[in-house]
Amino acid sequence: MTDQKESTSPPTPEDTRAAERLFLRQFAYEHTYDHQVAVGQLMSLAHRVAKVNGFYDSYAGNAAQLCNIHEEVSEANWALRHNRPASEKIPGYENLTEEMADIMWRVLDFCEYNQLPLAQAMQAKFQYNTTRAYKHGKDY
Repeated sequence: MTDQKESTSPPTPEDTRAAERLFLRQFAYEHTYDHQVAVGQLMSLAHRVAKVNGFYDSYAGNAAQLCNIHEEVSEANWALRHNRPASEKIPGYENLTEEMADIMWRVLDFCEYNQLPLAQAMQAKFQYNTTRAYKHGKDY
């Protein structure tokens, strides 16, 4: 009889994804309060900055606010199409990063103004997404 070690095959990509999903669910559960406080503070800050800068002196409505978010997404797309130039407004950053920050600020402001529980919805969506199938069952 020879000493043979039991061979174990490397984990499959699905095994690896399942382990990562489990870790992420646990992490999200353990840090729910911290995330909700941080997002809530950013929402409040974004809205206060927008108010002090005059964006609510004559509110154009929710549809206009959503269009402003879309405009920021278009500007981020422009940055991608133009080889990600440096930001002219915030030194040391790419224009793409600046536009992504603008998207976040506008979303946070919109949610604060409309009293949407963004932090809680993000947490719930995060938990849900950890249960979804690979690429959510889609080809892309």
